[in-house]
Amino acid sequence: PPFRFLDLPAELRLRIYEDALTAPDKAINIYYSYQKNRVPANLALSLLRTCRQIHREARDILYSENTVLLHADVNVTVHPVIHSTQVPAPALARLKSTFVVLDASDSFAFSYERVDFRPFQLMMGLRSLRITVV
Repeated sequence: PPFRFLDLPAELRLRIYEDALTAPDKAINIYYSYQKNRVPANLALSLLRTCRQIHREARDILYSENTVLLHADVNVTVHPVIHSTQVPAPALARLKSTFVVLDASDSFAFSYERVDFRPFQLMMGLRSLRITVV
C-alpha cells in the first residue's frame, strides 16, 4: 500500500517539520536586498507548499524555532523598514526571537521620523527582540 504522510500521528509529523524547518544554528538571515534575500538551502521550505494542512501544521515551527535575523535598510523610506517580501505580515505575528539590523550607513541626514516602523507592531508573539543600527 502507498505511504500517506498525513496518516502519521500528528506528534511524529511535528518532529519531521522541526527537523525540516529548523536551521542548524537556529538562525535564519533575511536581507532587504533581492540579491541577498536567500534562505539557507538546508531548510525544506517547499514542504510548506505541499498542501494546506501541512502548511497550517508546520508554518509556526519556521518562525518559533529559529531566530530570524532581519537586515533592513532605513534609507528606503517608501517601504516599511521590514518589507513584506522579507517576512509577510501574517508571519510577523508568529516570530518568537528576532534580531534586526537597521542599515543607516548610506544616510547623511537620517531621520527616524521618515522610517516606517509599523511592522514591529505586528510582532505580537515576540519573546526576544534585539535591534542594532549600523
